Amino acid sequence: MKRNRGITLIEIIIVIAILSVLTVMTFGGLNYIKYGNAKRCAYELNAALDKIRIEDMSKAEKSYLYIYLHGDSYYMKESTSGPSAGLLDNSGVLIGNRQLGIFYQTSADPAAEQEVGDFTSGNYMKVSFEKSTGELSSNGTDYYKNILIKDQDGTIRYTIRLIQASGKHFVK
Repeated sequence: MKRNRGITLIEIIIVIAILSVLTVMTFGGLNYIKYGNAKRCAYELNAALDKIRIEDMSKAEKSYLYIYLHGDSYYMKESTSGPSAGLLDNSGVLIGNRQLGIFYQTSADPAAEQEVGDFTSGNYMKVSFEKSTGELSSNGTDYYKNILIKDQDGTIRYTIRLIQASGKHFVK
């Protein structure tokens, strides 16, 4: 006669431990995917800044990189003309949705590290470079200092540092 002993306590503990590890890995993976969007956004913006700088230094016509919010998503668009309602629409390159927050800082007050722009109410960021020197052009009264990319929690995930004098920029 066959003896049916059932499941032992040790086997149940092992199954629970395996399920716990899989659950932790799943939630960790979801957070990694969320931060991957911020990384992609930062590196796409950095590449677009490189492209605009090269075009501004090599072509006769000045190019601008516009970063703006349209609907619930952030876009960037390259143009040689000024901003208009038709230019700042959803036909630009999608760089993020409302899961991200994109902010900018200017150099008006070098001691202040506060956010001064958040792309709401029709605000946009217009970036260009000088042809002769490659330095960052002013946006009217001052210069862009940083582009901050935050997650939904408000934590800064990436900062694109813009150096006015040289026109260089890098992701931190």
